Amino acid sequence: MKVPKLKYAVGSVAQAAAEGADSLLSEARKDVVAQRGPEPAMPKEVEEMAEAVSKVKGSAETQEPVA
Repeated sequence: MKVPKLKYAVGSVAQAAAEGADSLLSEARKDVVAQRGPEPAMPKEVEEMAEAVSKVKGSAETQEPVA
């Protein structure tokens, strides 16, 4: 009979399933924590645009005033 091999196969499948379930549960917990966090004051796109604009110097800042 091949009962020991069958037990090993079932055990390894069960172990892989348990590991997969643990990783899914971990990802779900991360999602829940992310959803509970406070919402940003401004959308991310607006923050990125404001940061980009602040790095660019306008023509008024680069030219010296003419007297």
